[in-house]
Amino acid sequence: MLFLIWINVFLLALLASFPIMLELNKKVFKGKNKNINKLLKNGRKAHPYVGIVVILIGAIHGYSMLGLNFILHTGSVLLMLLLINSYFAHEYYSMNLENSIFYRNQLS
Repeated sequence: MLFLIWINVFLLALLASFPIMLELNKKVFKGKNKNINKLLKNGRKAHPYVGIVVILIGAIHGYSMLGLNFILHTGSVLLMLLLINSYFAHEYYSMNLENSIFYRNQLS
């Protein structure tokens, strides 16, 4: 089970490095570093899949440690926040503005 934790730590560090690299590329290199641009392009493609793997590993880890007992702790709160965040990201990128939940709520 320890290897799952380290895989998740590595994947979370990988996900956290993309915004840092994006800001570094904008501020320091003015967007002209070809290697960083290529890395960011590949990172954007891999980001949703890596996020799904992080959520699945977190769920497997929690289930194997706690069984069917649900206990509210930092791991379960983090998992819920990741699920909520992925839902809103999917909502934002997959629908038009007129069909999104944000636009519908503003109309009512």
